[in-house]
Amino acid sequence: MLNAELISQNRQVNQFLNQEKQKRKEPSHKIKDMKFPVTPEQRAELRKRAVKAKNETESNTRILLQALQQYKLNPDAFPRLEYQDTGVYMHAKPTLFYFGEN
Repeated sequence: MLNAELISQNRQVNQFLNQEKQKRKEPSHKIKDMKFPVTPEQRAELRKRAVKAKNETESNTRILLQALQQYKLNPDAFPRLEYQDTGVYMHAKPTLFYFGEN
């Protein structure tokens, strides 16, 4: 009888701990790696702009964040685009705060 009670209490504690783990959000300063399709022309332009930065990903992230700030100020200036998978990708690493998952 004592073992059954201990097992039952142990299960309840485990269930409680698992529920606590599931409720936790990721911190907003965590970085999210995202890739986006580019045409050869876009890739060449982004690589040119990356010369001053440490690497392409850092430059792409900076450009993305600047575009998001401009979009926030004037959303009508950014038409909706349909992306096509070109098979060529570049990366950006915004924080979850900017990525929208916070």
